[in-house]
Amino acid sequence: MPSKSNGKLKATIQVEEEPVQQQQQQHQFSNQELAECLFKEDLAEALQFDIDYFDKSTPLWQAAKEYRAQLPAPPFYELYPSEEMFLEHQKIQMKLFLDRQATNLAIFRLQKNIHEYKMEQVNRNTQNLDLDLDPGFGPGSVQDPPKQG
Repeated sequence: MPSKSNGKLKATIQVEEEPVQQQQQQHQFSNQELAECLFKEDLAEALQFDIDYFDKSTPLWQAAKEYRAQLPAPPFYELYPSEEMFLEHQKIQMKLFLDRQATNLAIFRLQKNIHEYKMEQVNRNTQNLDLDLDPGFGPGSVQDPPKQG
């Protein structure tokens, strides 16, 4: 509604604030986003992080909790039909882990050897240099001009 102040016309705009509930209903998250949020929470819990990683007041967190209530995670034992299958899976995972560790150790040793070889080459090249530097050149060779006074 226009109003007059100091001879000038001013327009007043009224803005109605939306209730918080309506704002929360407007947020829609994909199942992937909700699952990622829950995965991060489950991972932090499994690793026993003491850090409170999530802002539990966000719409994403609230939606993820509702999603978890509708589709709870299955118990761990239901992932394997029998104990033998679980133990077989553990053996496979351990072999993969040991293979990965052996590969990482080989890469480490190779990179270390390459670095040492390069440093040896640099040292050999610098030892063979016949540097004929002016003895006046070096630290302390630059002096301040004499003070006038």
